[in-house]
Amino acid sequence: MLVLITLCLFLFLYLSNSDLLSPSKFFALNLVMFNYDVFISEYSIYTQLTYAIYVAFGFFAGLIEIFVIKRKYKKKKLKLYYGPKSIVSMYFIIVMASLVPLLSQLYMFSHFGGVAGYLIALPYRVINFAGLGIWVQLIGLYQIINAVYFVFLLTKHNVSSRERLLFCMHLLLGLSLALISGSRSSLLVYFLFMVVATHYFVKPLSLKFLSVSVITLVLCAGLIETARSVLRYSENGEMKFEEISIGTEFSKYGLITLELIYEQGVHTLYYGATYLTLVTNFIPRAIWPDKPDTGGLLFTKEYTGDAWDGASNLSTGLLPEAYMNFSFAGGLFAALAIFLSLSFLLSVYYNKKCLKAPLNSNDVITFPVYTLFYYSYGGVLISEFTNLFQPLIFKIIFLVCLSLCIKVLVKSRVMEIN
Repeated sequence: MLVLITLCLFLFLYLSNSDLLSPSKFFALNLVMFNYDVFISEYSIYTQLTYAIYVAFGFFAGLIEIFVIKRKYKKKKLKLYYGPKSIVSMYFIIVMASLVPLLSQLYMFSHFGGVAGYLIALPYRVINFAGLGIWVQLIGLYQIINAVYFVFLLTKHNVSSRERLLFCMHLLLGLSLALISGSRSSLLVYFLFMVVATHYFVKPLSLKFLSVSVITLVLCAGLIETARSVLRYSENGEMKFEEISIGTEFSKYGLITLELIYEQGVHTLYYGATYLTLVTNFIPRAIWPDKPDTGGLLFTKEYTGDAWDGASNLSTGLLPEAYMNFSFAGGLFAALAIFLSLSFLLSVYYNKKCLKAPLNSNDVITFPVYTLFYYSYGGVLISEFTNLFQPLIFKIIFLVCLSLCIKVLVKSRVMEIN
């Protein structure tokens, strides 16, 4: 039954909007990927019903697109022409912006006594990186800088082979940062951003290509998870291997917290307090050592007895966090309100920036902003509210600053291509 309603969802989303990378389809893809185990393993009737509710959310997302979208997708047959001084200025901005995450990573290495010390601390980063959140956030900016760089080249008239080579070097450096971060999403998001940008600025990608891409990314996610479970660093910095465990845990990410909260019931009602940590989390612990815990930390302490002694924590997901705040009935309405609000905002942005809209120089910044919302939309069911939206806000603020620099230093004009 769950398989059938999922297939019906994908069919409805395709018939209502043939664009294969529309936001609602990305949401549905993430829904299946992070809850796939519900099709093959035993779960409570409440968890299965919740998956069906999430499928209903997908139908709502498709309906919103129907009412909001007023254009049909069409390749933008335009390019941006930059004068020599503007090109130099743009590259100067990209280099200077890239130095921010790179220097932050060097600081992290220095803080832990070198690369080996950093890698030793990495498996327990929840504890070891306490108070260093600002540096982690700054390192994460490299992803969005790379997205700006990529859109700049996609929209630029007459890109030379040397420019392509320089971008590849920039990308490889970013992938290296992602690899040593210990996060799969930090690595895979580079490819997601490039696929989405290529789809809208170069040509619509085929179902075959996108299917192969999805399968490849899922396999890569599994391999990275396997590598993380196998490779460890001892206290003296030596690499050691542990028992191999095939990495498929991501297929249960949306189900684990649901099973726990349905089994144990709601312990404590927080009445929206976990959502307020989106604001309080920006305050460094050096200033406020006892600032409120986020939803994931509270959930792990209450529903697992702090199983990992603070070294790790579960990510709540949309409905479990809403249940923690407003119980089951109130939580369902709160989760739906959050989801519908995000769906509407993303659909409006999608209609304006991805479909038949004229190309302009602002796309170099505004389209990466869209990809940030797009990526967050995919993770809304498995992430906690603060950890999902705090990096988003941080990166948007950075992009606004970057945009001001580009407006002052870079001039371009639109030219039509055949």
